[in-house]
Amino acid sequence: MYQALEAMIAEMNDLEKTLAQGHASHRVASLAAAFDACALQVGGATAAAADGTERAALQKIYRGMIAGQRIVHRLNELALTDAVVGH
Repeated sequence: MYQALEAMIAEMNDLEKTLAQGHASHRVASLAAAFDACALQVGGATAAAADGTERAALQKIYRGMIAGQRIVHRLNELALTDAVVGH
């Protein structure tokens, strides 16, 4: 269920450095897509959950994936703003 994010671990570990170097749009898009792919898989698992407890836990994970995607985009926006202001 988390394979897309697991494949991006190195990118996530280097995200701060990547954003500081600029021109990170492709990498940010890849990270956001990984969060989205995981969210879709978690959403499917949520629909197939056996009980309310499992469904509630998966819903929290889903919301975390969506939040992760938003955070990556926001960090990129802030990095771009810093780059423009810094020049």
